[in-house]
Amino acid sequence: MSGSQRSLVETAVTIHPPSIERNGGCTRVQCRVDGFHQDCIWFKIEPDPGISSVEQIADAFVLPGILGTVACGRDVTFGFAVSEMLLLNLRAAILPLLLRLHPDLFPSTATIKAEGVAREPSAAARGSATGLSCGLDSLATIADLLKLPVSHSRRLAATAFFDTGNHDPLHTGDTSPLFVERTAKARFCAAEIKLPLFVVQSNVDDWFPGAFARLHTLRNVSAAFLLAPRVRHYVYANAAPLWATRCSSADSAYLDSVLLPLLSTEALTFHSGTPALDSVSKARLIAGLPVAHRHLNVCLYEGHNCSRCEKCLRRMLTLDVVGALQAFSDVFDLEAYADARSWYIGYVLTYASRQAPLQELADAMRATGFVRSADFAHRAGWWSERARRALRRRCGLAVDRF
Repeated sequence: MSGSQRSLVETAVTIHPPSIERNGGCTRVQCRVDGFHQDCIWFKIEPDPGISSVEQIADAFVLPGILGTVACGRDVTFGFAVSEMLLLNLRAAILPLLLRLHPDLFPSTATIKAEGVAREPSAAARGSATGLSCGLDSLATIADLLKLPVSHSRRLAATAFFDTGNHDPLHTGDTSPLFVERTAKARFCAAEIKLPLFVVQSNVDDWFPGAFARLHTLRNVSAAFLLAPRVRHYVYANAAPLWATRCSSADSAYLDSVLLPLLSTEALTFHSGTPALDSVSKARLIAGLPVAHRHLNVCLYEGHNCSRCEKCLRRMLTLDVVGALQAFSDVFDLEAYADARSWYIGYVLTYASRQAPLQELADAMRATGFVRSADFAHRAGWWSERARRALRRRCGLAVDRF
């Protein structure tokens, strides 16, 4: 075998057609992979959304298959037909964008081949699905969709909860305790709004390079393709409003308005949820949503709101600014917030110019008169708290995760 032939064999990865296995109420779909350090890509979805053929869910394997192999400088061939729209947009726009934005993850482009292209959906589904993480963005999107008339083509027909690498930890074949706890909360919430919840586990974390936040839109979209037999639209709960759109190598949320249309296919159209709302406006939206009062769950570290981490404090302050915090006393420790309130306001004012989420919160506090333009008392409180934390760390004492 010549050197060029050996190089071709070593760089070519083949992803075989998906197979479907059903076990009780759980359906597993997977593709066997040849020529790569991972031997398969798999998803498990419960309950079955009505998968009757592999063609319906084949696009779920395209993003992890391509990005995993391109990250390793490998060419890839799919042994099955994939969406023509998705394949075209990957070649023409998505991959060039990722190569420019993430040169550390994707050092060079690659050749992508497929057995064929799918130009028409294999089933005519209707309605929308959206993620149900019970976070602020998620519940705001649901509140917005629930206002649509029942006859609307994008009416909310289903919810979903994904494990694509954002639960700590995710191991192939294992179930994270944090994922189990969060799933249980999502199930309670879905039952209360009387919509089905589709729970998806996967090993795509083994395929997508980099930290979860860098490519979370693409990770979650890969799982959302499994819902194509059930719905025609998927509304992705955006974390950044349209005017914040920018090229960020740290968080794909700032590119959702660009990425989501490019990821749409003949079978499933992706939309940005509440694209014109920032976090303060979303807090106002869910303030009147009773299900949010009982199920809002924002913590970065726990299956419930610890009420002490930065994310919990930021959401509590946001609700405080819009005058709705007391309604969320079932999900937050308001006494812990009261202890931290003054210095956390100082933290937001001090670092607002460095972080967009803090800036919009600081602007809202000033616009509503919640604080004065330059509140030195709150800022002094933050520096005192910062010094206290530093001293405790030096003494080997525990401090809140912040």
